[in-house]
Amino acid sequence: MSDFKERFLEPIDNASKPATIAALNFAVVVLFIGQAKTIYIILRVLLGVGGLLFLLSAFAIFFFTIYPSRRALWLTGSFTFLLGLVLSMVGLALTVVTLA
Repeated sequence: MSDFKERFLEPIDNASKPATIAALNFAVVVLFIGQAKTIYIILRVLLGVGGLLFLLSAFAIFFFTIYPSRRALWLTGSFTFLLGLVLSMVGLALTVVTLA
């Protein structure tokens, strides 16, 4: 059972964390769809690109868990996660300032 869990469930569990954050980013992007102001377009782009980077990170983490000897997967996963986190934080700050 432990081998089954390590081989099949651990990659899904590891990849689900950044994928959840990506889904939250996309949920916020949906809130700004009907808005045509420049700030809302900037927010959609920031949060959309941040969500895409989190999705790329989730795929890289998933495959790195399966193939741990591939360093490029680890580098891609960590770099895209951090970049997505920065874009999400900037988008969140702009959202709070805009809606306040």
